[in-house]
Amino acid sequence: MKRGFRCVGPTVIYSFMQVAGIVNDHLLTCFRYKECNANDKKLGLKLKTEVKTEVLKLSEAMEIGEHK
Repeated sequence: MKRGFRCVGPTVIYSFMQVAGIVNDHLLTCFRYKECNANDKKLGLKLKTEVKTEVLKLSEAMEIGEHK
């Protein structure tokens, strides 16, 4: 009998990322969302929502520059 996985696909990789804490799938309104991101704040890491906000601001600034 062989041990281990025969195939490692995207589902297996994504579930590993969830368990390892790389991905936080909790809703913003869920109490666990803040708990999961507490360590990121301590380490100075940006939250996914903060990165999205920065990207939106950058894209808006680029659009304004194109219209001049």
